[in-house]
Amino acid sequence: MKHLLLVLLAGAAALSARGADGVLLPFKEVTVSSAVSGILAEVNVKEGDAVATDDLLARLIDRVESKEAERYAKVLEQKEFAAQGTQNLFHDKVVSEGEAIEKRLDRDIAKLQHQVALEQLERRKIRSPITGLVVEKKKEAGEAVNENEVVFRVIDISRVYLQVFVDASVALTLKNGQAVHVTFPEYRDLQSPGTIDFIDPRIDGASGLVRIKVLIDNADRKLIAGMRGSVAFKP
Repeated sequence: MKHLLLVLLAGAAALSARGADGVLLPFKEVTVSSAVSGILAEVNVKEGDAVATDDLLARLIDRVESKEAERYAKVLEQKEFAAQGTQNLFHDKVVSEGEAIEKRLDRDIAKLQHQVALEQLERRKIRSPITGLVVEKKKEAGEAVNENEVVFRVIDISRVYLQVFVDASVALTLKNGQAVHVTFPEYRDLQSPGTIDFIDPRIDGASGLVRIKVLIDNADRKLIAGMRGSVAFKP
């Protein structure tokens, strides 16, 4: 099936000695899942929204986890006070070193328990791993989600890849970082500079083609994923 697909691509790619046609791909595309099971308390974004890395996309109901974090915060406060007081008494030779060490260990354990509680609370939040656009939202507030279930899809098209397949003889003349020019059927007057970012080190045995990815700046988001483009390689 893979070989057949490459052969079909070869027939449709309009390959030439110095260029090829291909399709634009997002610079990054990620599926965002929930780390735990639960009910969504809120969904903060809709399809088309721009998000930054670590932005809160949604939150699961977290009343129990929130209270646990508060409880361990109070325990930690108490243990820190006791450890500091015992340390002062040890300096005044009122208590033994063993008692001071025991109180410090109690404090350290409480600190770890508090950190675990905070991590459990954080796991109820779904955050964006990249800066980009929300292109798919699968759930609404009040709906249940399972552990590792995909809730959002986010893409970064601030840059895009033009993926093409070229004859091996052409690929051998190219190198990473090489400047190229890309044109698009939808924009007849637009010619974008690009850079060869990846040359597949494998030649497909059935078609004799090599996969090439050209990186193109797209800060204005004029180019969209799925658009076709043609790359011209400099002699």
